[in-house]
Amino acid sequence: MKLNNEATKRATKVVQLLRKEKYSGPWAPSPDDGLVRLLADARHLCDGFELNYAELDREAYRMYLEDKDVTLNAPPAKGEAYCANCSHYCGPECCDK
Repeated sequence: MKLNNEATKRATKVVQLLRKEKYSGPWAPSPDDGLVRLLADARHLCDGFELNYAELDREAYRMYLEDKDVTLNAPPAKGEAYCANCSHYCGPECCDK
């Protein structure tokens, strides 16, 4: 996968965080294992501070789209459908399914 310079910098920050905070190692042998643990911990943080994880995730997704210079009106990718809750195209894991 090719990323632009800014996206590469941001992805590198996540990898560094995963390594620094011990979200990698024998118990999390791949980047996706560590990232899943980090996201689960973020959900615990939201519970503790009574934050709406789904709402924050939708906002993060919008920011991600802006970072990728993708408009919210872009045609859907294969397997995606328009989501009325978050006003974008998304897959089966979307907030309204």
